[in-house]
Amino acid sequence: MKQIGNILLVVDGEYGRDALIAEVATVTKGSTAQLTLLSVLDTPPGDQAMSTEASELHQWMEEDCLEQMQDISSELEKRGIQVTIKQSSGKPYLEIIREALRGGYDLLMKPAENEVGIKNMLFGSTDMQLFRLCPCPVWAFKPTSNTELRKIMIAV
Repeated sequence: MKQIGNILLVVDGEYGRDALIAEVATVTKGSTAQLTLLSVLDTPPGDQAMSTEASELHQWMEEDCLEQMQDISSELEKRGIQVTIKQSSGKPYLEIIREALRGGYDLLMKPAENEVGIKNMLFGSTDMQLFRLCPCPVWAFKPTSNTELRKIMIAV
């Protein structure tokens, strides 16, 4: 089996920070894997009347995401995991796939999107696009405080 040495972790949406860190630490335990944190924000609308406000809001969101990623990065580095941080803007699934192609990653990890209703049992649209198009294996997970793996679904 191929050793996982280069992991791309997409940090977007709502998730438990501590549970996310525990999940990543479990996967990288006992290896020398390098981890890249990626945050993707939608591009602000191009309407000129809203451009100033939208760009300021986008800038604030980028700074907030960067701060969150630095917080996660420092926790993971305390656990001995090498971490790199990257930010991008655009359609999330496209930017994630572009980064996966550029970086030659062995694994893409992403917290599953929280959908409402019956879709709560399944995955969100970005997750489904990644399952279809990503050039590397995708591990979509729901971060929980329990780090013991109970159920794994693999699509072939």
